Amino acid sequence: MPILGANAQTQSQSNMSSQTSSVLKLANTNVPIDIPLHKGYENGNEIYFIATDVSDKNTASLLTNKSDFKVNYAPILSQTPESAKGQVFVFTNGISGNGSLGFQNEVMNAKPGDKNYSPLLQLNLVKWNDNVNISEIKSVGQLNQSLQNNELTVNKTDIVVNHPVIKWNGGSLMIREDKNITDETPYGGGQVIDLDTEKMIVTMVAHRGWGPDGSTVYYIVTDAAPKMPADMMGVPFVEADSQLVGKGAVDLFQ
Repeated sequence: MPILGANAQTQSQSNMSSQTSSVLKLANTNVPIDIPLHKGYENGNEIYFIATDVSDKNTASLLTNKSDFKVNYAPILSQTPESAKGQVFVFTNGISGNGSLGFQNEVMNAKPGDKNYSPLLQLNLVKWNDNVNISEIKSVGQLNQSLQNNELTVNKTDIVVNHPVIKWNGGSLMIREDKNITDETPYGGGQVIDLDTEKMIVTMVAHRGWGPDGSTVYYIVTDAAPKMPADMMGVPFVEADSQLVGKGAVDLFQ
């Protein structure tokens, strides 16, 4: 079967949306799932993303505890080719906020539609130096200027996080017209059922699959390559996804 490069996430029954019955029947082909949104910045604009997987166990636990949503420990992400990675900057001090470590929101280097966009991001830790004027950073350009001014330091880690972007300046993942999710729900037509940036929740279609041991798992689709299936599913075409084929990091098969 041809491999469809895509960003997929498996989840257990406990994360499934309350729109389903209290006891999920694992035979269901499609079910809704509520996923917490995180806010960051990209090129001076707000950007909303989800956290699904990370290559580092401690970081996975940290993100799970922060969002009360299971973020998978996925060491295979460390095999992501350099050319298929984006960059995310996480602040370790400075202005208090809703970032992963309790300070300002993360800064990303690209958004869907940009040639260099990838949901798989190398994690960079940003620390403000002592005795400097601290301000909120909302773009990589601002960050680089502060770095040149010796106002902060950036520590590039080997941790890779899976942070698919759901809503960005000028766009979002396609929102389904048909909100009723059944076993007959078609694969195409959009993967998002509802998107609420006030409550910071996105409800997506979780599709049934099978784990390596034959157990039932569910996955979501947030981006894909090539362009034709991406358009059919209502997700962004991400050129970086095609670089993951044969690297052990593609987890959706068609």
